[in-house]
Amino acid sequence: MEVTIGESASLDEALWRYMLLDKLINLLETQKLYFTALESYNESDPFEGYMPDVAAKAYAEIFGSQVSELKQAYEVLKQMDPN
Repeated sequence: MEVTIGESASLDEALWRYMLLDKLINLLETQKLYFTALESYNESDPFEGYMPDVAAKAYAEIFGSQVSELKQAYEVLKQMDPN
């Protein structure tokens, strides 16, 4: 198995992740990662998967005018719909 190191990492850096041996063996054999579904975090962290408030505000500042333009275009198209 060949591992490629991206530009943001180097071979000199250590990357640590603790897991059970059977999970490590499965990871190496299947060459697949397992990600837990977001629903499983509902009780422990109800905000898991949501955009942080700071990022949402920055996104709104950058793309806010475009979003309002899209809403206006949608309303025009909706009025043209014969149904």
